[in-house]
Amino acid sequence: MVTQLKALIVEDSKDDALLLIRELEKGGYGVQSSIVETLEDVGNALKKEKWDVLLSDYNLPSCNGLDVLKLLQKSQIDIPFILVTGSLGDEKATEIMKAGAHDYVLKHNLLRLPLIVKRELSEAESRAFNSKLVTALIEEQQKNKISQNTLSQHCSQELLSFLNRVQYAMLTIDFSNNKITHCNKGVEILFGYSSSELIGKDYLILIPEDKQKEFVEIQEVLKQGTPISTLETKRLKKDGTRIDVSISESPIQDQNGKTIKVSKIIRDTSVEKKEHLALLTMQEIVDNLKDVIYLAAPDSSKVFYINKAYEDIWGKTRESLYNNPQDWMESIHFKDRDRVSVALESCSKIKSFNEVYRIKKSDSEESLIHDRAYPVVNKDGTIDKIVGIARDITNIKDLLK
Repeated sequence: MVTQLKALIVEDSKDDALLLIRELEKGGYGVQSSIVETLEDVGNALKKEKWDVLLSDYNLPSCNGLDVLKLLQKSQIDIPFILVTGSLGDEKATEIMKAGAHDYVLKHNLLRLPLIVKRELSEAESRAFNSKLVTALIEEQQKNKISQNTLSQHCSQELLSFLNRVQYAMLTIDFSNNKITHCNKGVEILFGYSSSELIGKDYLILIPEDKQKEFVEIQEVLKQGTPISTLETKRLKKDGTRIDVSISESPIQDQNGKTIKVSKIIRDTSVEKKEHLALLTMQEIVDNLKDVIYLAAPDSSKVFYINKAYEDIWGKTRESLYNNPQDWMESIHFKDRDRVSVALESCSKIKSFNEVYRIKKSDSEESLIHDRAYPVVNKDGTIDKIVGIARDITNIKDLLK
């Protein structure tokens, strides 16, 4: 099933922007996008249309990703901001995450992008719903002039019906004693309790013992009236199973500014984390293979991924190849280079590539490589990428002598 996504992309390279779109489409999104590269264009795009996500490069001709983030924050539009850049040091990554970016992805490793977008869209939906809920509760209280103790009992039936239809677990607790005063069907599905088993019970029954200190610390923040947009933590199901969750929390205050209740939206992230872990595990396996594994553009103008074996066999850094996609070809023996180039061009026309050639690491060191590559073809018959595997067969050749 295709999920429609409106993406505002801040990027000065159209080719790089198209790569982001293709990766999102592979992840199940139907992407409607606008590609801009100046702050003025970003501002105009944010005013004219409603976007689901903003994807921004860091190094831009007239500004940087941090400038784009600040502009988004100034607009007070709450959509995920994801940095997609060629390279980003730890210090700069920390800076931009602290500034409010939701996540970042390196251009040569875009496999995580659809998962990150999915996660952040869910978080944004949670925040939006939480905000609407708090507003509705406060308006209901003011409209009916009801007491603090009976606030939840006077919520409109329409609101309660809506809460039971949302896909996330949603509950409200009395801040004075941590007793659960309301929970929707999402809570029953996520935790395995019926509503009657939870109403009036201490919220701590859902919190593992090693996370209860964290709960106390969060309560101090909520006491000041400060909402918690995202808390990645653990919770307990009825059968004792620990689950990974993401929680958004909003304090509900009386007219004197005292926190009287807290609404919580809880999302199960267990499956998402397993998918992410599987992705990281697969990447770790590929990174440690002895053969070179690569993913490149059909015309060899860009390398999307290459594993660590390239550095061992070619004697060059992966970074040098990302910066200069022809770097690997320059190591091929001059007598083999034209033949390999012609064969590679055929691979961009829906033919496989299967060649043996020599590479020179130095004037005295030469290796024999068996390289096989295959085109990745889209549904419309166009070639999207080339995936290949290159093996050093020098020792095998020596054994056959």
